[in-house]
Amino acid sequence: MSDLLELAQKACQVALKNEAQFVDVELTSGRSISINVEKSGIHDSSEKKVTGVSVRSITKGATGFSHSSGFSVDDVLETAERSAAAAKLAQPDPDFVTLPEPSEYQQVSGLYDEKIAQMSAGDLIQLFVKEIDAAREIFPEVRVQGGMRLGVSERVLVNSLGIELASPLNTVQIMA
Repeated sequence: MSDLLELAQKACQVALKNEAQFVDVELTSGRSISINVEKSGIHDSSEKKVTGVSVRSITKGATGFSHSSGFSVDDVLETAERSAAAAKLAQPDPDFVTLPEPSEYQQVSGLYDEKIAQMSAGDLIQLFVKEIDAAREIFPEVRVQGGMRLGVSERVLVNSLGIELASPLNTVQIMA
């Protein structure tokens, strides 16, 4: 996680050097698995790496935003530069005051489960097949449609006023 935090800090500094007054940077790195079900059977599945950087720069109350799915150091730093440049061209928000500063906040438990993080596409398919079988026990003629998604990621958030947060996260969704 420290590599992501360090990269986010560098992006924040790049935007500041490009005349942004306030900056926040979010980096996400992880993977997702998707399973789609049609006519009570597995139709397809996919697994992909998910990466992204989002940078918001504010200059004189005007906001510039840039996002990239590229994750090389150059991609991340260029995203910060684009964000700062966009802020210079944007209309100022007369109500903008500042970004949040570091403060105490409550940690939310249960957002990450190592067992979920270790699941494979095969594990997800087995879990969904159990759901299909359970539906058929109640109503044998049922035709199940839907899908299942699993996401596992690491996220960091850094801002120019000193906020530095890092947290792992995973999600599971079942749609049937």
